[in-house]
Formats: sequence, structure tokens, C-alpha cells
Amino acid sequence: MRIDRSHRRWIVVTGILVAAASTCYVRARLDPLRPPSGGDAYGLAFGAAGTLCMLIAAGLTLRKRFKNLRLGGATAWMSAHVWLSVLSLPLLLFHCDFRFGGTLSSWLLALFLICWFSGLLGLVLQNVLPRVMTAQVQKETPYEQIDHVVAGLLGSAKGHVELLRKNPEAAPLVTFFDEQVAPWLDPCARHSEVFESTSAAALRRTHLLRMLPVALAPTMNVLFELSEERRQLARQRTLHLWLHGWLFVHVPIAWATLAVTVFHAIRTLRHQWWIS
Repeated sequence: MRIDRSHRRWIVVTGILVAAASTCYVRARLDPLRPPSGGDAYGLAFGAAGTLCMLIAAGLTLRKRFKNLRLGGATAWMSAHVWLSVLSLPLLLFHCDFRFGGTLSSWLLALFLICWFSGLLGLVLQNVLPRVMTAQVQKETPYEQIDHVVAGLLGSAKGHVELLRKNPEAAPLVTFFDEQVAPWLDPCARHSEVFESTSAAALRRTHLLRMLPVALAPTMNVLFELSEERRQLARQRTLHLWLHGWLFVHVPIAWATLAVTVFHAIRTLRHQWWIS
């Protein structure tokens, strides 16, 4: 999700709620007769509010699963997911008084922090990487089609070179194709000392120009253009994996955090009820 002007209301409301919660926490913290505790009125209120934020934020998954139901727009749910998650951090830190407690509480806080910061990482990546991809990948293609497009680049390059194999003057170009271009245009390739760097590719182009007849320069240029397109597609693949890979950490940790939170809440309420 991109953070833009449409989020101003969410930012203002979240800021007001954080300020109000902070004021309540400070007042409770300054009361020498009632030090803050997760089990007192303030602590339970902070814990309940933070848990409610987590539950609503988790509702985004249900919204995606039941798209046909009128549960609000996906954009609104995503905005709620982001800003309620932001709000949940101070609320739950106030609830635990910024301390790790017993074993269960410590594990819960650790899970929550991992979940929260992995989500923050994902938000940063979603706001930065699309612009990086636009700047660095001029020939962007659908991710699922990258291997197919690369295979097409290899076929095109072979078509240009096969006609030159019987030409003695083209031997340096043919050797360059067999040793550098063809392996790089293989869809399974992940590394090339020549083509992963534009400066290294420029040096190799200059070197080949000195060895080849002028008539072969257009073919050589085609090979370098195809290899440059392959480099951009490799860059797109890497950025795509960064853009979506964080979810493999965030999503399972989020559900684990929610499950442990519900267990912790039920256990705490039962304990409070038993004491009373």
C-alpha cells in the first residue's frame, strides 16, 4: 500500500489516539499509589484496545477471502490494517509497561514485535521498490512471464549468431556469444560477470568493436541489447522477491501472535475472575 495524501485522516486520528493513550499512561505512571500493571484498570484497557486493533487488522485476510460479501472496500481495509497496527504498538507497550514479563508474556511480546517490524519493513518496501523498479527496469514484464520472455531473448540471439558461424571474421563474436551471451540468456542463469554491470558490459563492447569488422557491429549491438534486457528482467525478479518475500515471515508470525494473544487474554480474564 502506498502512503499518500489519502491517508491524512488516518494519520491525524492515529496521532490523536496515541497522544490520548500516552497521556493516560503517563498519569498512571506518575501515581505512586497505583503503579501501572497489566492487570489493573489501565493495563486491561490498554491490552483490550491493542487486541481489538490486532483483530480488526487481521480482518483484512477475511476481507480478501470473502470478496463477494459487502464488507467494505479493499483499500479501506488495507488502510485500517496499516494504521490500527501502528496504533497497537504503543497500546500494547503501555499494557506491559515496556517490560517482558513471564514466559508466556515474553514470548507474546517477542512475537508481536517481530510481526510489527516485519509489517513495517513490508510497508517501506511497498512504498520504495515500485519507484526503484520503474527507474531501473524500463522493459518491465509480468512476473510470471519472465522466464518465457528470457527464453525468447535467447532464441532471438541464436538466430542472429547462427548465420555467422561460418564467417572467420565473426569468430570473436561467436565465441563471445557461446561463452558469455548464451549462458546469460538462459532462463536459469542467475549471475554474469559481464552483463550484471553496465560498466563491465560497456568495456566488453568496446573491446569487441576493436576486434570485429564494422559490418558486424549491428549484430554485436543486438546481442548487447538483448543481454541488457535480460539484466533488467533479472533485476525485476530480485525486486519482486523483495516486494513480496517479507509476507512469508509476517503472515505466519501475525497469526501466531493473534492466537497467543487470545490465549493470554482468556487466561488473564480467568485469573482476574478467580481472584475476584
